[in-house]
Amino acid sequence: MYGLPKDFDSNIFIGINLVQVCFTINNVTFHFDDDLHVTTETEFVFTLNGKRHSSVPENVSIECLSLLETPVTSALVVDQGTLELRFGESMALIFLDTSENYESYSITNSGVTTIV
Repeated sequence: MYGLPKDFDSNIFIGINLVQVCFTINNVTFHFDDDLHVTTETEFVFTLNGKRHSSVPENVSIECLSLLETPVTSALVVDQGTLELRFGESMALIFLDTSENYESYSITNSGVTTIV
């Protein structure tokens, strides 16, 4: 449980589109415009019309693809390690810091990686 740095600026996501979702058995990477991506190796949540879909890399919900080419409208750090990206009123990706001993997800912005 590394958490996000106290000075992390979640606003780097606002206004950029999700352009690609790549997954393997061990992780899922969400690629955004502007050389920004989030790779998760543990549970994350996708919400659509108020319904929460918990996912793990080995069982990615195909509904996540509905976010493609959709801009992030708000981004906030919910607690020290949870990052919530909203896409309009009805969709969101929530990255959780679920492991006490290992990284849960990472954020790479222009080659600089933050491990959570």
